[in-house]
Amino acid sequence: MTRVIVRTVKYYEYRQDEGEKYATKVEIGVAKFHRWGTQYDVLKDELKDDLIVQYTSAIIELPDGTVENIAAEMIKFIDHESMN
Repeated sequence: MTRVIVRTVKYYEYRQDEGEKYATKVEIGVAKFHRWGTQYDVLKDELKDDLIVQYTSAIIELPDGTVENIAAEMIKFIDHESMN
């Protein structure tokens, strides 16, 4: 049987306040990281074929048990286990 190591992460989202030109990354809370995943987005282009973009995601479990698949850049590991 494979041992699964669940790590603790902070997770974020981008928010744009009214009147602000750019969105900022805002901490939402703490979650459990389970594993890496993959997400896909389709970028629509009226002049060309649609472009499919693939990116790495993090599968996390929120404190209420909800599971989310979010972009990897939106988490930060906070348990600081030894990397040796």
